[in-house]
Amino acid sequence: MTNLRLASTSLLFISVIVAACTDDPATQPPIDPPRDIPIDPSGHYAVTSSFALASVPAPATEVLAELAAATDGSDDPSRYLIDLMIAKLPEGPTRTYATVVAPYVAAYLNLRIATVAPKFMDGARALSNGLTRIAQRFGTSETFAIEADAAFDADEIASLSSDGRVGSLRRAIVGFRFDLHAGRDVAEVGFAPLGMPDLTGDTRVVLDGETLVFDRHTIALPYTRLLRLGFDFAVIPDVVPGAHDLAKALAELVDCDQLGVVVSDWIGLGSPSFYATGCKLGLTALASRIYDRIAAIDAAALPLDAGGEAWAVDVNGDGPMDSITRGTWTGDFAGIAITSSFEGSRR
Repeated sequence: MTNLRLASTSLLFISVIVAACTDDPATQPPIDPPRDIPIDPSGHYAVTSSFALASVPAPATEVLAELAAATDGSDDPSRYLIDLMIAKLPEGPTRTYATVVAPYVAAYLNLRIATVAPKFMDGARALSNGLTRIAQRFGTSETFAIEADAAFDADEIASLSSDGRVGSLRRAIVGFRFDLHAGRDVAEVGFAPLGMPDLTGDTRVVLDGETLVFDRHTIALPYTRLLRLGFDFAVIPDVVPGAHDLAKALAELVDCDQLGVVVSDWIGLGSPSFYATGCKLGLTALASRIYDRIAAIDAAALPLDAGGEAWAVDVNGDGPMDSITRGTWTGDFAGIAITSSFEGSRR
């Protein structure tokens, strides 16, 4: 009898413990509270988008090839630097002789490259890789102005759920964003300080439940400006801190005065300053050539054509949408497929 009473007591104790654990809110699956107020997407939002192109636009390939040429030869970077220097020497016997012996001067320079341009090889590769990265991967800073309950076809509205909303979106791109250090940092370049206009587009937006759908629309994107701004404000200062143009960066990567000493010593004709001047002029010409190739890509803006879908978030359930999350754009840029994401918050 005693054992039976103990067993009953134990079972009762276990039942109480199990019930207590079951009632613990931490162990229960979350249950969304019923929404009495439909989400209202009207308002102004600060948004960031990121884009990845399936391939580099064809016009950009010549620019990338120009930078890659500095490091792709078996005797580079010495031969590349020697050729740049010789091309800017004054016409005459010294230049003619230097042209003939250029391969041997390059071999001699390779043995002393640590004193002339120890950072040039890695720096040139980093510049090339950085430009390739921003040619395919870039972001935008944007503003969304959403007006709900715009006048649209009654059949379209009737297809929505009971709390569906239809409205219009004025989308404005106000700056570019560029990843640095494998995406760990971001360089932001706003249009307003540079005197550039915002890039705008209008489209329909539908909120069905908590799903936002943005109809496909086109915004003209100045790809030439994108590359130049990304190169000057993101890639170059990431390789040479403090530099914001290619000529200054190259001057930091190559000691032209020391190069002049090495070449003059080997050739035995011409002073160190004679060759140093050719080196400096050659690097300046290279920077100008790169920028000219970027500028020649396309004077007209290229079309960014996409539609999107995202989640509308009303944190406290009071009605106004607080943020836009898990957004994706689907479409193409200048005919090249894109993958993209975006998110934003009420301003």
